[in-house]
Amino acid sequence: MSMAKKETAGQQEQGGRAAGKSAAGKKGTVMYIGPTIKNVVITGTLYNNGLPEPLVREMEKQPAVGSLVVPVGELAAAQKELATPGSALATIYRQVTTG
Repeated sequence: MSMAKKETAGQQEQGGRAAGKSAAGKKGTVMYIGPTIKNVVITGTLYNNGLPEPLVREMEKQPAVGSLVVPVGELAAAQKELATPGSALATIYRQVTTG
């Protein structure tokens, strides 16, 4: 297995988010699982092949928002983690300001 494939496999095992990465730059369908941010994004919104500009700008202001954009294939695990008090995603969810 090549180094690139090993890195990709490791990132998949970690869900990508644990390594400080988000689904924001990936193609495909993703869902925002964070709190609703007025005039930016509503909890549970699905996006296919890109994110709208207001959400991208918000991710620049609050980088943690990107961790709450997850590929639909990882949705069940992310929601389970979100429901676990003290988990990384639960902490990030609380830190995101909803302005």
